[in-house]
Amino acid sequence: RPCYEKALELFAQLADTEGAAAQYANLGYLCSMTGDKAKAIDWFQQASRTFTALERHEQAAMAERNVRVLQDRLAHEKPRGRTP
Repeated sequence: RPCYEKALELFAQLADTEGAAAQYANLGYLCSMTGDKAKAIDWFQQASRTFTALERHEQAAMAERNVRVLQDRLAHEKPRGRTP
């Protein structure tokens, strides 16, 4: 994760918005794969907003799809620490 965050910082310094958007999505995937669905949603939403601003509609749609999938998974997770 630190490598993606460093890359994001570098893209911001270079004013490379498209590169930053790709890193938002990468961070979303990483958080999703490590179980931090809420943070993944945040990253994917940022990616979607940025891709939309760049008129990269296909990438924005993929990020939005990931948001919906993660929101659905969160909604159907059983609360931890409780027994049925």
